[in-house]
Amino acid sequence: MKLVLLSLCFWLSCVLQISADLNDSCGQREDSSWKWHVQLLNIQLTEQDLNCGGTLLNKLFVTTTAHCLYNLNGDQLDIGQLRIIFPDGEYRSIRRTFQPKPFDIENISNDFVLLLLDREVSYNYLVAPICLPKVYEIQVQDVHTPVLTSGSLSVNREDTCLNDTNILFGMVYMDAICLGTFDRSHKYHRNAGSGIFAKRSSKWYLVGLVMYTTGPTKIRITYIGGIHLQRYLTWIKRTMDHYSQAPSIIEKSSNCSFR
Repeated sequence: MKLVLLSLCFWLSCVLQISADLNDSCGQREDSSWKWHVQLLNIQLTEQDLNCGGTLLNKLFVTTTAHCLYNLNGDQLDIGQLRIIFPDGEYRSIRRTFQPKPFDIENISNDFVLLLLDREVSYNYLVAPICLPKVYEIQVQDVHTPVLTSGSLSVNREDTCLNDTNILFGMVYMDAICLGTFDRSHKYHRNAGSGIFAKRSSKWYLVGLVMYTTGPTKIRITYIGGIHLQRYLTWIKRTMDHYSQAPSIIEKSSNCSFR
């Protein structure tokens, strides 16, 4: 009995140690690259009609906007045709998708999805996960996104975002977040799915997702519209925890051994 209890305690200590290591590794950025930023690619298309990005949350989950899984006609894509491309050139297929509520393509509401990868991602100096904040932990003020090749845009008030979406789409959606200055004369760009990040202390946290951009050109972006993820944080963490496979992670760790 004593041996069993000692083995159990050792097993739990390994789990806690690995969990701590994974948490400590999130949101670390040593240079100008975003280690958690990924690209979605449709292998059936020679030309991509939608430029979609995503954000790596842990070894098995990526998040992006739900409309990245639809074509221009509003038809849902076969996820078997999609690939997730990581900064080190590795790729993964999508095993399954998760949403807290069904995406309403007509009213562009609940434009958020979790993608379960077909197998784990290996962390390295080019690939690492973003951190997820606790609910109401971070004020969305100074944010950054891979959509902007340089600089940053200021965060607007929610009522400004709602007014802008009403002008653009003739409707409003919940959890709106927007950056920069909206100009009706600028072009609308289907540039979606990339994360909106905020820095706290020495770590970067995911606070939202880009849904669309506007600007004189695709390179010169002056306005970003997106969705704030604060309302979904608890659901995200519960879903990832439920489908995380702690024993498989332990077996692959060189820091723990079992007898």
